[in-house]
Formats: sequence, structure tokens, C-alpha cells
Amino acid sequence: KVLYRKPGKKKWTTLVEFEEANGGYYPAWISDDGERMYVSSNVTPEGDVRDKAAIYEYDIDANKIGKLVFEHPDVDVGGVWASDVKEDIVAVTYNDEKPGRHFVDEEWAKIIASIEKAFPDKIVSPSSITEDEMQMVVTVWDSKNPAAYYLFNRNNNNMEELAIAYDWLNADALGEMKPVSIEARDGLTLPGFLTLPPGTDGKNLPLVINPHGGPRARDYWGFNPEVQLMANRGYAVLQVNFRGSTGYGQEFDKAGWGKWGAEMQNDVTDAVLWAIEQDIADPDRICIYGGSYGGYAAMAGLTFTPELYKCGINYVGVTDINLLFETMPASWKLAREEMKRTIGDPDDEEAARLMAERSPINHVDKIRVPLLMGYGKQDPRVVLDHALK
Repeated sequence: KVLYRKPGKKKWTTLVEFEEANGGYYPAWISDDGERMYVSSNVTPEGDVRDKAAIYEYDIDANKIGKLVFEHPDVDVGGVWASDVKEDIVAVTYNDEKPGRHFVDEEWAKIIASIEKAFPDKIVSPSSITEDEMQMVVTVWDSKNPAAYYLFNRNNNNMEELAIAYDWLNADALGEMKPVSIEARDGLTLPGFLTLPPGTDGKNLPLVINPHGGPRARDYWGFNPEVQLMANRGYAVLQVNFRGSTGYGQEFDKAGWGKWGAEMQNDVTDAVLWAIEQDIADPDRICIYGGSYGGYAAMAGLTFTPELYKCGINYVGVTDINLLFETMPASWKLAREEMKRTIGDPDDEEAARLMAERSPINHVDKIRVPLLMGYGKQDPRVVLDHALK
């Protein structure tokens, strides 16, 4: 539900109520006077469900979606930059291969472009700003630099360095993260990111495939300390946004529903095979490492495709899908129905059987290689029995 209350009023009004699976919208920005709003919506003004979320104007009084502001062909769009001085949004933000933005205000487009000239090939984002918006703290970063902070004064166009995060890091000793596109066995395009060790030719390397957690989440381009640690030690690191990852539209998300250990795992496998085919990975030196759902994917890799890997690391990974439902904490109860839809219904006999079949705990005899597991004894989400059963 999206609830709205006019300033100074006590009554709440329900603007929309929807099931996530069927599309809806979320507020992206609302004016201080509560009269104007923009939404990130999977629904068009005509009421049709669209695949990728886009930013629309919203008519609060008429309770209807208005004019399209910005859409992206490949990813969901959900964020905006707003100006209190202009009392409106100035840019729409999104994450594709790299973070991007579409300016709807010409003045702000020129401001950011002037700063970007000083930092070519870097991502520039305002992180704090004065009330009159004449001075701002700007964060500058890329995949090898976590963040540098500068004070930008629009009055004199002056830039002053404030702080460098992790200033002891040597960027030359880190790997550049590059967007990649991988074709799955059924033709689905899988976005991903490849980080190569510095000083290598990118060929015949030891590889760590690092599936993300969630699984209804995604990997992003940028500085990742774990990835850089591995790249610094000589490993290529491959992250793939397998089907079921969010941010790439509803079809891509729904393609992973009920597919743990099946098509979702095939995508991880296909990413490894792609790295081998591209001569990036030495097929005899490949490891899989992930946490939470990524830990599940690591265990599924070691049990369902054991021939691919020489080692594995499972950090708080689900090994028994039915157990995940049996032991879920109280804070997850409201999400149980959504989890049944996206993972599987343990109350349905056939679904529960399939979930057991796709649970690595029931295939541990197939593991051929060293495995490191890390769990928290008091973790209420992925309980210790996933490691001890």
C-alpha cells in the first residue's frame, strides 16, 4: 500500500494497493507542500503493466499517474535528485553497466558536467549541500577508489579536497571492474562484472565466481572490497546477475521465481563456462564463493556441477530450502507469502519435494573439493542447522 496524508491533515488516504508480482508504483519524490509527486512505476497511465519501472509525474488530487519523465530500455529506474531551491527534481538516476543519470534540469546538468571535467572517467555525486545550494560536498569514485570528498563552491567555481576514504589503498594494486554480457544456455542475456588482477593480460587466470545474496538483489559496478582483495591476490573475479536478480525488469526477476538450483544455478554455471570459453579462466583453477543466497549457489555449484570447481566458500548459505521456511524469524513472517511465490511453497507436497531435491544438504556426497563454511550461532535468518545437519 502507498498511503498519503495532506500536510496539516490527520486522515490517511490509500493511493494504491498492489501485489508486487502484478506491478505498481512507489513514491520517488514529493514536494514540501505535499502537492506534487513523482513515482517509480511498473504501471503506465493507461493502467498497463510495463516490464521496466520508469519515473512518472503523479497527480495526487486525481490519484493517477501522469506524464512519463524518463525510462531506460535495460534497467528499472527508481531514483531522483531533487532541488529544494527549485522545488522540483533535477535528475533521474539509474544503474545500468555503471551508475547513470538523466538530467531534467539544464542548470544542474551544467553544474555536474563542470565538475566531471576535473575527474574524467569517475562517478561524481553530490552527497551534501547547503540550503542555498551554492556549496556542496561531492563524492568522487570508481571501481578502484571507494570515495574522495570535495567541497565545491559554485560562487567561485572552486574545488577543495576534504578527505580520501582508504587513502592508504594503492589504486595501481587493484583491478578495474568491467561490465560484461553473458548469454545463458536458453538465450537470456545475463549482465555481470569482471574484475581482473592488475598487471595481467587477462588470460588463463585463477577465477572466483562470486554470486550475490538475496537472491532478489543485484551486483553493481563500483568499489567492492572483497572483490578487490581477491583481485589483488591474483584472482579474476566474476559476478553475474543471474535471472531472479532485481533491477532488470519484472520479466528478468520472475524468470528466477521457483528456480533455485535450476535455471538460476545454470546461469552461474554458464557464467563460469563463458569465462573458460573466453580464455579468461584456467578451467583447473576455479573457485565459487558467496554469502546467503550466494552461499546456497556455492553449495549448489559444488554438489550439482562438482567437476567445475577446485574449492568453495559458503558464507551463511542456505543448504536446506525447506528448513529456511521452518526456521524463519518473526521479522520475516510478513514476507512468507511472497517467499512462497518466489522460492517455492513448502506446504505444497510437490513443491516441497522439488525444494528438497534442489537443497545441497541432500547431495553432500557429491562434493569433491575443499569447502570452507562460515555461520553465526545466533543468526536468526540462516540458522546454524544449515551447516550442521
